[in-house]
Amino acid sequence: MVALGDVAELNPRLADTIQPSTQVSFVPMAAVTEVTGEIVREEMRPYVEVAKGFTPFKSDDVIIAKITPCFQNGKIAHAKLSQPWGFGSTEFHVVRADEKRLFPPYIFHYLRQDYIYPIACSSALTGYLSPTSSISANSERTSSIAIFSRTCACSFCSSFSDLATMSMCFA
Repeated sequence: MVALGDVAELNPRLADTIQPSTQVSFVPMAAVTEVTGEIVREEMRPYVEVAKGFTPFKSDDVIIAKITPCFQNGKIAHAKLSQPWGFGSTEFHVVRADEKRLFPPYIFHYLRQDYIYPIACSSALTGYLSPTSSISANSERTSSIAIFSRTCACSFCSSFSDLATMSMCFA
């Protein structure tokens, strides 16, 4: 087990220069379905409209709701975007895999497990959870994650649609 922050970047900054007229994907919180963890609606917007006041992420990142009711209800998605860059609610945390060490869809499936919610909340909050409590990036950064080798992932796991398949990939 390693700390998630050792194999992924949490809330990475926008490092690329994007032209103001460049079309980017925009993902409101309501576009993330709790059932499958997919982005069900992506809006196209020029970068200039979302450059300030929104959370940037890249295609293949994992976005996680910060606010507990949304997090608890499963508002987490593997961002499979039509554009290289996406922007969304300020109420998203972003997890970007170190692709040399971790297969990005694995983070998504790992974090969607039922037991992750109390772990994330316990290190961020004390006492009870209020309806507007939020999950801190620090609680995610220090949470442990079991990692597997990319070789195993490529050899045995053509699809990461279920955790049983992924269980073969622990190194």
